[in-house]
Amino acid sequence: EALEMDVEFVRDPHAERVTVRTAESDGAVEFIQIGDRQYFVLGEDQCMSSSVGDEEAFSAGIPSPDEMFGGLSGAHRVLPDETVNGVLAQHYTFDKAALENASDVTWAEGEAWVAVDGGYVVRFAMRAEGKEPTTGHEGQYEIVYDLEQVNAPLDIQEPAGCDSAALEFPTMPDATDIASMGEMLMYNTSSSLDEVLAFYQDQMSAAGWTSTGEPFISEDTA
Repeated sequence: EALEMDVEFVRDPHAERVTVRTAESDGAVEFIQIGDRQYFVLGEDQCMSSSVGDEEAFSAGIPSPDEMFGGLSGAHRVLPDETVNGVLAQHYTFDKAALENASDVTWAEGEAWVAVDGGYVVRFAMRAEGKEPTTGHEGQYEIVYDLEQVNAPLDIQEPAGCDSAALEFPTMPDATDIASMGEMLMYNTSSSLDEVLAFYQDQMSAAGWTSTGEPFISEDTA
């Protein structure tokens, strides 16, 4: 079973895209965040968008090796330094004993390349046994991490048509947790049903919509 993740990240203004592929699936799943909007894209015709608060941001979806395993203590330095992914890096080899946060690892061997200027991980390759950190599955696994195009220009765009309902239909002024999926718009409001009903009767008519018949209105549904 193979899982591949591509992460694109722009610090300012904040935007990111995580693309996930598996060997068993024909297509890819995308998670995109641009400012305060996030998008989940599953295939060409399936997309959901929603507003997001700072505490809900997924922030560069896949953790880096140092976030998963901590630093490398006592790793063996390999000379000379090498240029990897366009970055001059120090080369290290290591085993389980060198991993500072490896309580779920029973055996490991691998290599790491750390940028000479900046100290960030450029490439990390490890074979191990134990609990795989991204899925939690037990067994033998291999992790390969590559950091590419550091400080390269990226243009992360909203998925086409994903926000069509949010753009087409008006929302109450106090709307929160706004989400859209296809032609459906969803959000929360503290306004009463009568206030929401009056808002849409007024706003939809003003936008050129007309009624096709008598509306259905109950105590909690319209």
